[in-house]
Amino acid sequence: MNEQGCCGSQLNDVKATKEVAPAVDIALDESTGAYRIVVDLPGVNEADVEVQAHDGELEIVAGVGGRDNEGDVLLCEAPQRSYRRRFRLAEDIDVEKISAQFEAGVLTLDLPRVASAKPRKIEIRSAH
Repeated sequence: MNEQGCCGSQLNDVKATKEVAPAVDIALDESTGAYRIVVDLPGVNEADVEVQAHDGELEIVAGVGGRDNEGDVLLCEAPQRSYRRRFRLAEDIDVEKISAQFEAGVLTLDLPRVASAKPRKIEIRSAH
């Protein structure tokens, strides 16, 4: 087979690694005043997800490993893939109370706001 063929020696050790920004939904819960971020991480196991808050940013990193194939790999359509997403945190986020849940490839982060930043309804009393 020529150099462009699928079995050429230049392809035996190829491992495709692709980093992508996962799809997210961000919402504000009107009842609690907390922000909620929902992150789609298809094919990822909970043990392969890392979430960190540092330097005013929230960073989400996750990875999906390809298959462990023995011998010379001629074609691998199950590539390694990593997800990375970073968000600047608003000043009103209570970083110590950020929580995360992971289920079926979906990461849900709740970012509560500090109490003083939540809207407060002010009662209006009559002047009499």
